[in-house]
Amino acid sequence: MAYAQRAAALALLAGVSLAHATGTTLTLKTDGYTSTGTHAVTTVTNGWNTEKVDAGTFQVSTNLGASFMVYCAEITQYTSSSFQTYTVGTFGLADQKLLEGLFSSVATFTGSTKVDSSTEYAAVQLAVWEIMHESNSKLSLGYGMGSFYVNDTTTAGVSLANLANSYLTAAANWTGPSLVKVDKLSNSSY
Repeated sequence: MAYAQRAAALALLAGVSLAHATGTTLTLKTDGYTSTGTHAVTTVTNGWNTEKVDAGTFQVSTNLGASFMVYCAEITQYTSSSFQTYTVGTFGLADQKLLEGLFSSVATFTGSTKVDSSTEYAAVQLAVWEIMHESNSKLSLGYGMGSFYVNDTTTAGVSLANLANSYLTAAANWTGPSLVKVDKLSNSSY
């Protein structure tokens, strides 16, 4: 399943509010990556499979014409370029806190640390997957660390994992109030 666009539950990026209560539905489609070059390809191991995946932000549109960026939370399902209905919800308490810490901390990065390149978007995506697929006591994407990790031992792969790990550290250390609203969008097929 090389280079697959995947997402079942989506964590929304800073500043986006769905204005929907938990348990309501939202109809949206994936338009593709946010812009050309805003994703990177790496190899990950998720405990049962090793594969090459795209990592970065997706652009989605609602059936009402709104458009926003999302990150994938479920690596095992695909997105859809046709409209699908998703249920709005929240993640488990520990995951919700880490995701809010992740997006709150990276939203405060400025200058050379600002998240605005394909590698940085990919590192945030890997951090989201690590939060969703690893126990919170083992948050590391280093080779062989836990059941979900970057299996790419090239210089680029190690650098990407290290950057994602720095974002995970920032997420775990976030002590302020959440600066972002993070929603989980679920669909049993996409």
